[in-house]
Amino acid sequence: MTVNQTNWACWIVAQTKHGLVKVTGLPGTGKTAIANVAAPLLGMDGTQTMLLGQMMPEDIIGPPLQSTVTFGGVTRDCVKYVQSEQMLKLKHGNYLTLIDECNHATRATQAAAQEEIFNSQPAGMMIAIDNPHEIATDGYEFSAPVVNRMCVLEWETSLSNWQEGMETNEFPDSNIPVLPSDWEGLIPKWKYLVAQFSREGGPEFFVDGGVVPKKREDQCKPWPSLRSWTNSAVNLAAAESVGASEDTCRKILEGFVGINAATIFLHWQKSVGLPTASDFYHRPAETCHKLPRRFDTAVSCIKGVVYYTKQQIDEASSPYESGRAWERGLNFAELAFRHNREVVSASVSSFLKLKPSSHTPDNRSADLWDTISDIRQAAMSG
Repeated sequence: MTVNQTNWACWIVAQTKHGLVKVTGLPGTGKTAIANVAAPLLGMDGTQTMLLGQMMPEDIIGPPLQSTVTFGGVTRDCVKYVQSEQMLKLKHGNYLTLIDECNHATRATQAAAQEEIFNSQPAGMMIAIDNPHEIATDGYEFSAPVVNRMCVLEWETSLSNWQEGMETNEFPDSNIPVLPSDWEGLIPKWKYLVAQFSREGGPEFFVDGGVVPKKREDQCKPWPSLRSWTNSAVNLAAAESVGASEDTCRKILEGFVGINAATIFLHWQKSVGLPTASDFYHRPAETCHKLPRRFDTAVSCIKGVVYYTKQQIDEASSPYESGRAWERGLNFAELAFRHNREVVSASVSSFLKLKPSSHTPDNRSADLWDTISDIRQAAMSG
């Protein structure tokens, strides 16, 4: 992809809701401003800000309210907790919630947030924001269990966008990746890779890494566990669905499992021999026989090629080039069909739906179309 992927890792993780994205950046670098721009693009009804550093545990759990409870035929007095409007919007509303000053929160507030916020799957989206620890007003390092639920990222500032805005008084729109509705179809591929890595690629960074770091300075940094590896797999699938660059994928992985484990995984991934979507697309004759044998994993790999094909079509410079980009995707489908008819038959309709309306398909071998003749007619008719 040639687009600017500034802060893509942040927006990808925010949308999957598998792990809380936590970004650290200097004051005045546009974190809140960009969130206000991103909210409508991501289908949110608006934004709200929670200043975690100014909250007490009871602000999160809710103030106590005298009530009663009945069980065993007996009614007893009790206390129930009533949550605030902010908490209700976070949990049940369609809002992008910015959890600001999150590293100002005391240990007690962090513990309450872990239970009520970080462990939840909110209806909307949420992003935790903080300043660097050394300049925070009253900075508290996060505990290891809190960090292990996060994707820890550095906020990226586009100086060129700021300069353009200062000169023209019109700041360029931020490039926000929006996940397609079927992005989860790529998850089996990445779970397969992570599982294989845990067996053969670097168990010292996977199995042994499941133990909480012993050094205090390491407990507030990303560390590998079964949870953080699972979150990594899901978010790498989401990243692939929007054509994220290798650098963006690396940031996501490092944000969940740390630099060392991420480096070993990426090195292992390149050596293991499973082709990338780009490899399948550009070199189908050399790669299509390397599709995994497991059905759901193979389908997931093919879906990755579908997304890659769409990106090539979208970036084509002319109707002719968009047609050729589509044909190259179908080249892979046709060759792969010879190796695994069942898997490709389940996936080829996705390729056909990408056909540019003005393009007349090339002739293909009858072998591919005989199994899906009804889909072929739909594609040929445009």
